[in-house]
Amino acid sequence: MEYILNNSVSAVETIFTTINKVLKGFFKSWVLARQYQANYYVAEKLVNTEDYKGLSLQDILVKLNKATSK
Repeated sequence: MEYILNNSVSAVETIFTTINKVLKGFFKSWVLARQYQANYYVAEKLVNTEDYKGLSLQDILVKLNKATSK
């Protein structure tokens, strides 16, 4: 009986560990997507400023996204 109980506990722990990893991955991806969206909004605001003169929206966005993913 103890063997069956230990296997059941192990199976439940494995299931919850797997669910936990999947949810963490999903949450991290969601946060990163939101940050990239915010970076786009910021890049739109910066494109015509003196500090970023001569850079396109895409250039600024690439800089922001690289800094985000570090």
